[in-house]
Amino acid sequence: MSVMYYIYGLIVAALLVTAVLIKYRNKGFRGEWILAGFLIAIISLPLGLVLSPVMQIMTRLFLPEGPFNQIFSVLSMFIILSICYTYLRKGSAILFVKVLGVSFLVLILVIVAWFSLSMSEGGMFMVIQEVNIPAGEKVRFVEITREELGKNPPLEKAMIAYTESNSSEFKVDNEDQGKVSDFFNKKRYAARFLFSISDGKSVSETRWYVFEKQYLFSITDAALEKDLNKIDITMGGEISEARIPKLKNIFESNGFSLSENYNIWRIPEKWNIMDERGSYEIWNQDGKLNVYKQEELTYEILKENGVLNVYDEYPGDIFFRIGGKYYRISNFFED
Repeated sequence: MSVMYYIYGLIVAALLVTAVLIKYRNKGFRGEWILAGFLIAIISLPLGLVLSPVMQIMTRLFLPEGPFNQIFSVLSMFIILSICYTYLRKGSAILFVKVLGVSFLVLILVIVAWFSLSMSEGGMFMVIQEVNIPAGEKVRFVEITREELGKNPPLEKAMIAYTESNSSEFKVDNEDQGKVSDFFNKKRYAARFLFSISDGKSVSETRWYVFEKQYLFSITDAALEKDLNKIDITMGGEISEARIPKLKNIFESNGFSLSENYNIWRIPEKWNIMDERGSYEIWNQDGKLNVYKQEELTYEILKENGVLNVYDEYPGDIFFRIGGKYYRISNFFED
């Protein structure tokens, strides 16, 4: 079942409840307010989502941008509709509270069902393309036999469809995406083997990560260091942002540019710089301010069969060969 069928179900339910309310209006139907609460809850979700851009404009002065605006819009809809129903029925505050309570409980169930279905039906695309690799070019790839391909139905189905229809994009669900990813991970593609260390029996841990940062340049400027030290130290809490114009000039003089909106904050052992053009670190080492490109995961060490095997980082796109032809799977991306 897809999310669209869930939407159709909401529409049908809303029409049925509306029909019952119309049929029994002004006939003393005691459960009318319960049905009204159901109807309000059913239509509040889609109506609130549709009107959320308008609500965002109205609430931007006191609400931050983000998903909370949609939640606020949906909640506003069920409150407004409950008020309208109470007014039209010339009911009391008690009627309003009853309708509000029913619609709120039903709305919670509708939202939970909506997002649960959306997550379970979350679609992704797998992109496969045949590629030409020039002789002598070092490209990391996985050799896949026909027998191995047959043991992975999602990948085999995509390859057959690619061969027959020459279509490069394939819709896969979360389960199939996991099967394809696990297949390549088991072939050690996600972390290419580099070398082994034979004394793995002497250690108890099973996994290590090695990070490295790229040195860029050094700064010897006492005034700048004094300005950097004025920045409050943050210990995992709210970042204390700062701007130091001289730092931007120094970066540019060394061939690296910072935008006007960069952020810099200080932790006990270094300064972090986050910018739309890159992330950097400044370390005070041997009386100099050394600037590095922010550290990245470079190597992974796994204890396997009594030895320490060293692998490099995950490469992104996956190249593989079947029957002498090379193919590439681009990263999965959401629908």
